[in-house]
Amino acid sequence: MKYCAKCGNIIESGVDVCPECGYPVNEPASQPDGVYQQANNQQQGYYNNAYQQPYYPQPNPAAAMNSEIESANTLGIVSLVLSIIGGTFLTIAGLVTGIICMNKIKPFKNGDIFPNNQAKSAYSLGKAGMIISIVKLALGVIIAIAWIVFIVVMGAGAMGEFLY
Repeated sequence: MKYCAKCGNIIESGVDVCPECGYPVNEPASQPDGVYQQANNQQQGYYNNAYQQPYYPQPNPAAAMNSEIESANTLGIVSLVLSIIGGTFLTIAGLVTGIICMNKIKPFKNGDIFPNNQAKSAYSLGKAGMIISIVKLALGVIIAIAWIVFIVVMGAGAMGEFLY
């Protein structure tokens, strides 16, 4: 099958000019059925005969946003659960997932306004998981320092008794 290089119209054999646009047909390009390729060969789309333009399917932005919000909601729940029940490593994982959750929602947030309640809920879950993780990690560091001080003080006291 032959196609016009200008408009993509199907050209019959032996025709010197495109019947749709009048473009001269020197070397007709051979392409697979239903596909129109642009001159720069970078994009390929389906040819739409009704509009005489290539058709490039566009993603639905609302569906993409809802998909991102749903994944952020899942991350927010995981963050909260990890930060509550986890030890040190799970608490760090809860902190990281909380940060990722909040960053997934930020592009859809307009100041303090969220696109829907699910986005607000996901952001809040991620923030809560992150805050709980930070508090648990800070308490863990404080307890570790207290233990180190206790061991050093008790060790110094025991060493003092040993030396005397």
